Amino acid sequence: MTARRRLFEVSAFHSATNEDDVIRTHAVSGPGVIVGIERVVNGAHARIGPIIGLSVPIGHTSAFEMTDHPTATGRTLAFGFSQRISFAPRVHRRTIRIENAAPAQLYIDDRLARRIDGGVSTIAIEPGSHHIQARTQDGTFMSLPATIQDDSTSVDLAMLPVRTIAGRVVQSDADPAGRKISLEHIQIKLEPGGILAETAADGSFEIAAGPVAPNARISIDKDSLPDGLSVGDDAPADAVPLVLSVKTRIKVHRKKF
Repeated sequence: MTARRRLFEVSAFHSATNEDDVIRTHAVSGPGVIVGIERVVNGAHARIGPIIGLSVPIGHTSAFEMTDHPTATGRTLAFGFSQRISFAPRVHRRTIRIENAAPAQLYIDDRLARRIDGGVSTIAIEPGSHHIQARTQDGTFMSLPATIQDDSTSVDLAMLPVRTIAGRVVQSDADPAGRKISLEHIQIKLEPGGILAETAADGSFEIAAGPVAPNARISIDKDSLPDGLSVGDDAPADAVPLVLSVKTRIKVHRKKF
């Protein structure tokens, strides 16, 4: 008599994903555990039992699986190979333009997607909002982060030099009341890019290495200033020395006689 078996299995494994226009393949990169239950019917008799096993990757998309099927009268070991492939969701064709001719690495949502040669490249990307950035392999040039939406068909990524910006915030005048106003924790902003830094107790600041546009400017976030201070003028990012000034905000009290 032939036994009929129904198997319900849950597999846990670590994988990366490679996508193209038709299918999505999971590149299995680490071993995982297989757990589940099975129902075996043998004539008028049926039983339900547990399953536990191990999945070990072989190559990029295949895995060797071993499962143990314990029963009241013994146990069964099963061995097999599997390949995890699922149909990918709808994809959009987006055109990614790189203004710099040097080869670069394209990052989508902070994950390395592919290498591009510069000029015009076309990639397949899933629907939804995605953050895109290009970086040269040596890290000397990088684009500002860009966001691509469902209705976007292209995005331009200008490659900009990467550098660190250091400067200082100073108080340009003395407080009339003789107060010592702290220059610590003042927010400094680099535009374009919206990159932020924070001042130390002496007013010094450093913006971490990142892409800097030729017309970039440094300014103070007025909402981060301590009470009694107001913002001065912004400054070009390539100014030497780079000094931003704040001044005392004097409150005027009016009295009627």
